[in-house]
Amino acid sequence: MRGLILIFGVVVCLGYVVSQEDLEKKYANFDIEAVLQSKRLVTNYVNCLTDKGPCSPEGTDLKKTIPTVLQTLCEKCTKSQREKAVMVMKRLKKDYPVEWETLMKKWDPQGEYKKRFMEKFPDIKVE
Repeated sequence: MRGLILIFGVVVCLGYVVSQEDLEKKYANFDIEAVLQSKRLVTNYVNCLTDKGPCSPEGTDLKKTIPTVLQTLCEKCTKSQREKAVMVMKRLKKDYPVEWETLMKKWDPQGEYKKRFMEKFPDIKVE
């Protein structure tokens, strides 16, 4: 899955859709690192995003954001948001490979978005 950056990492950064400014303000202090350090929190988000468990308010926002982010290839994302998303992707793939695969099966089962994203952003690699 070289070069794959989408789903959880992209949407965890939030602030990518229609009300971008509102979401950025709302989640300005959202501690992504705290989520990534907690197996329980990662599992809760994955369960939310794959319809296997309840969603926190943040999880609900993530879930609403995913389709737009994928369809537009994160066109409203800033460079900083993409960099943060790459960090999240690397951590998910390294520290939570089962959860990562679960998200991929749900949100990009054919690899369609991965292919389009890699074409648009060939310089971004997630190993």
